[in-house]
Amino acid sequence: MIEEKIKNLIDRFKFLKKIIRKFSPIWVFGSFKGEGFFHNSKAFFLYCNEKKSVKPVWISKSEELVKELRSQGFVAFHAESAEAKIMCLIAKYHIVDWGIDDINKNYSENSFYVNLWHGVALKANGMDVKTNYKNSTQAFGDPDIVITASDFDRDNLATAFNLKKSSLHITGLPRNDWLKNALKPTLKDINFINYIKDLKQNKKVIIYLPTFDDSQKNNSFAWIDRDFDDFLQSNNFLFLTKRHVADISSNLTDELKNVVLLDTDCDLYPAMNLFEILITDYSSVLFDFALTGNRIIHFIPRHEMYSANIRNLYFDPSSEDCGAGDVCKNVNELKNSILFGSNKSQKIAARYNVYDGKFSERVFKLLKKFK
Repeated sequence: MIEEKIKNLIDRFKFLKKIIRKFSPIWVFGSFKGEGFFHNSKAFFLYCNEKKSVKPVWISKSEELVKELRSQGFVAFHAESAEAKIMCLIAKYHIVDWGIDDINKNYSENSFYVNLWHGVALKANGMDVKTNYKNSTQAFGDPDIVITASDFDRDNLATAFNLKKSSLHITGLPRNDWLKNALKPTLKDINFINYIKDLKQNKKVIIYLPTFDDSQKNNSFAWIDRDFDDFLQSNNFLFLTKRHVADISSNLTDELKNVVLLDTDCDLYPAMNLFEILITDYSSVLFDFALTGNRIIHFIPRHEMYSANIRNLYFDPSSEDCGAGDVCKNVNELKNSILFGSNKSQKIAARYNVYDGKFSERVFKLLKKFK
């Protein structure tokens, strides 16, 4: 096959790779093990599509996603296709936000590898995990560049994945450009924004986003019942939620009028400004949402058990000094916070985000400096 011949030629003559990389306008992108189109890779891909000096190419293991992207005028190939493999071989950059499996690791060898990662970690990662639920450092790979939002996550990523500080760059996260209305939405994004607006009408919208539970033994939605639904109805709230993309254990048990379970693969970021309140436990989304200036509530009914047995934390959100908002350990406390809670978003945004805009532009300028 032609792609194998090209690979063998490049492997044999290493200098060819350097020449190709120096002059190639092709940047290949992928996300979430090649299955998704969201997070920082998606945001930066959309930004790069507005730049004439580069040729962004999305690589995916999903035929359906490839067709969807092509129908909107984007260049996309299936990861196992000859075209994708050739693109990977001649690309200047391989850009991901999860790890080496986001594109096609067999054709990423000796590439210039950029990991945008997928959030400022509150939970420990990699070698920093002290519980039994250790996550692999191998999947992260050995990136040439890693994007961070502040000293806080730069230092944590360095220890978690044994990275050189010189590879870590504070630019802010590209997906947060959605919060500044600085990205051009796809057709799917536009449909989702309109869907949320139709649901919202004159109601105040709460978004509940629990983090991934490594044990997969707990239903993060078990507490959402008819009594809570009545509370939402009485106070004119709409309650939206979705599972973490890797979660297989959480389900709503009741049919509720004011609670909507969103599709797992929907991208919330284009609609993030439509949400008045974020409720979460330990999800990195809180650091992004803080940039909206809207309220955040920590709902952590299993806090001591979680941090001791499932995943240790880089800081304690129940601490007055670190928390992004009210800390609630039961549903009654949560209800009270929804109605009367305090807003600490500006404080948390300033502490954990060095910049408050132009995130993709900053990453683009950084990559353009490398030859």
